[in-house]
Amino acid sequence: MDAEYHSIFELFPMITGWSIRAFVVRVFKKCVGINEFDLGLILADNRGMRSRIEATINRRIASFYSDCIRENEWIIINTFSVRLHDEGIHTTSHDYRICFMDQTIVTKVLGLAAIPYYDFIPFDYIVEKTVSTGVLVDVIGALLEVGNLTEDYRGLKLPFKIMDQYKEVLQCEAHNDQALEFQRFFQRLNGPQNVIALVSWRLSGIYKLKTLSNDPISKVIANPDISEVEEIRVSVILLVYLLSLLFLITTDL
Repeated sequence: MDAEYHSIFELFPMITGWSIRAFVVRVFKKCVGINEFDLGLILADNRGMRSRIEATINRRIASFYSDCIRENEWIIINTFSVRLHDEGIHTTSHDYRICFMDQTIVTKVLGLAAIPYYDFIPFDYIVEKTVSTGVLVDVIGALLEVGNLTEDYRGLKLPFKIMDQYKEVLQCEAHNDQALEFQRFFQRLNGPQNVIALVSWRLSGIYKLKTLSNDPISKVIANPDISEVEEIRVSVILLVYLLSLLFLITTDL
């Protein structure tokens, strides 16, 4: 039962003896040297506000956990520290992060269903710049257009556009290794009206915010099994129909 475990939103550095049961949203490696990496996790439990948190596993023990912690699985974590998250862009809105210790114990949990861990930001929040650019975000929309892969002094760049159910269009860019990865991903998509979820992307821009990949954390999921997908598809189909009708009317004039 949930009552046996602490919730993610209540984690705080001044208290020890935490025990949580969490869903593994993301596993990623942060290179810190030749053949050395820290392991990062994004964990969720959907119990109240701030229900996602980042966890960091130091390079000394990261290789051990990289073989046993998988995305979309439930785990129980006992004996860990909680510290203020004061480094760069935050992967979640939580003020703190979990740090694994030598004494940390991780146990897999079987038989629990996956949870809807997405935390989609409305496009108009981004357009109106009312959302923080210091926290990675999730967005979802119909894939409208994929541009050409280009390269400049900053590396590779792949621009693309997505649209929400309210016809708001968002400019997006994938960079460097993820530009290549997501270009191949988009090329494999079949059929019209593909809806994609961008998970853990950053926002940047002076006059107009863009959604940018944040390697190695950012992820793209095509047509996830959630209600928003059908809502967006219906909106796109209706827009295409109206544009076709307008074209026929104007050509007949």
